[in-house]
Amino acid sequence: MRYIATWEMKEIEYLHLENEDKEDILYFEKEDDKVIAVTNILWTGSGFNDI
Repeated sequence: MRYIATWEMKEIEYLHLENEDKEDILYFEKEDDKVIAVTNILWTGSGFNDI
């Protein structure tokens, strides 16, 4: 089962994501130099894991 996760990152980090990683993002909005993203995958410092 997957749960929706909301997370924040710097816009430059978003721009450097691989295209297939961006496809997992359901919605995102930009605010100043930050990106607020909603995804069905929980990301960790070593990559990402399904919840």
